[in-house]
Amino acid sequence: MNNKIGVLIGYGPETDLDKELKKAIDMELESCQLCIWDSSVFTDEHAKRINEAAANNNLQITCLWAGWSGP
Repeated sequence: MNNKIGVLIGYGPETDLDKELKKAIDMELESCQLCIWDSSVFTDEHAKRINEAAANNNLQITCLWAGWSGP
């Protein structure tokens, strides 16, 4: 198995994702997991921002932790 070490990064409506991804890059990491608990960002617009930030920073998002209300 060839897993990369990454870090968990939180994302919300006001998150500067480029800044947060830069922290992982500064630690010389190549991947991260994204944690989103605010369902208001489950939109195509935010998905586009996330994909662009990952591509611009050359960082792979390997997993998305998400939350939603209700049982």
